[in-house]
Amino acid sequence: MAILIPIGTIVHILEIMTRTLPGLSHWTRLKWSTDFILHNRGDCCQIRLHNFQLEALDANSKNLWKYQDQSTDVLSVYNVTKIQSQPVAILKVKPRQKLPIDASYVATLCELQVFGECVPGTWGLDCSKSCPAQCPTWCQQDTGLCPSCIGYSNPPLCNISVKDPCPKTVAFSVALTQDLSLENDSYVPFDKVYTNAGNGYNGSLSIFTAPVSGLYKFDVAVKSQDALQVRLNLYKNNEYIMSVFSKEANKKIRQQ
Repeated sequence: MAILIPIGTIVHILEIMTRTLPGLSHWTRLKWSTDFILHNRGDCCQIRLHNFQLEALDANSKNLWKYQDQSTDVLSVYNVTKIQSQPVAILKVKPRQKLPIDASYVATLCELQVFGECVPGTWGLDCSKSCPAQCPTWCQQDTGLCPSCIGYSNPPLCNISVKDPCPKTVAFSVALTQDLSLENDSYVPFDKVYTNAGNGYNGSLSIFTAPVSGLYKFDVAVKSQDALQVRLNLYKNNEYIMSVFSKEANKKIRQQ
């Protein structure tokens, strides 16, 4: 996309918009891609866009169609709904309402937002790159990476589930119900087992063994006494995973 503005334009109002000078060419031309909406400015000068003319050109600057605003009143938003069978390369917006002060036409561009998507199977700024073989019909428009959605097999729609029912229920809930002094790097011998569905938790070793593969969630609460800090570590196959700290701690701890 490119913005073409005639020679003689000036930067206006603290450089936040551009407008044409009186007596010079009064148009703004945009090299476009697909759809568009025109938002009129909300201050003193909405009249400038009243009864504007819009021209659509192809890549060879051949006129495809024209749109003439016929509204009686000035509008804040102009939705151009004309369907074009041929690709539009350029849009030209021409004002048709002269200013009362100097009887001149003025085209003002305050803000431009462009949104577009590549043809399925391509990506990049100019949509010239092909999506990977793993996702030939659709990939991320800016990176070319294949999309993914956990639990589903058909991104980006993500409406075909691949979730398999668990072969068995696995859950355990344990607690330490009495004060206990522990040395560093020792297992916590939880004395109360509320639930051990699937028999994955071994109370004598304070070890949980996952009986089936999958995603497991652990919730831990730590309570301590006095002023020393207690740290509870979680290990997977003797590999450190994470720690939970108490705000106040001693070697005496209570687990819930």
